[in-house]
Amino acid sequence: MYDLAERVIPASWRAAPVPDDATFVRDYAARAIDARGALTAQGVVEHCRLQGRQRAVAAQLEALVAAGRVRRLQVDDGGHDVFVPAGVEIDGAPRGAALLCPFENLLWDRRLAPRLFGFEHIIEVYKPEPIRAYGYYVLPLLVHDRIVARLDLRRDRAAHTIDVRAVHLEPGQRDTKVLQRHVASALARVASSAGVDAPIGPFAAR
Repeated sequence: MYDLAERVIPASWRAAPVPDDATFVRDYAARAIDARGALTAQGVVEHCRLQGRQRAVAAQLEALVAAGRVRRLQVDDGGHDVFVPAGVEIDGAPRGAALLCPFENLLWDRRLAPRLFGFEHIIEVYKPEPIRAYGYYVLPLLVHDRIVARLDLRRDRAAHTIDVRAVHLEPGQRDTKVLQRHVASALARVASSAGVDAPIGPFAAR
């Protein structure tokens, strides 16, 4: 549906002052960091689609740090500094297990994901089946603060189930009862969200 702006947007909003460029970039950067939790300067540029404005972003990130709205963290790996929300808890103890959508914003920053998780994110929905390494629609399994496996899932609408086609463990991970419990817990959440009866399929780690 399309309509004229003056018939959709309240007059008070249309009469509000338009922020200058610096204010826009600064506030947009702060929102991106709040939403994503941790971003490098380049990650902010990519999130906000501000290509070619690295210098402007860098200046506004410094302003946000000076104002106490975000924090700059140096990382032990020697890579680029990371910006996080001012009140974030560092080195907390996350619990639980969740399957991440392949397009999850936690994995959008392809440079940061390997630094955070040692994880190389691969989306293969656009690849021909013979050359896929993991599967068509593969969900990374986040357990606590580590990505430990990738699950290839398929929804069977007729049978009202989610089929587990394969479970690929990340390097260094072993097929254990604890890991199986995490897989089962995460799958139950997916099944509930998808409105199906239950996930089915063997835990066949590869």
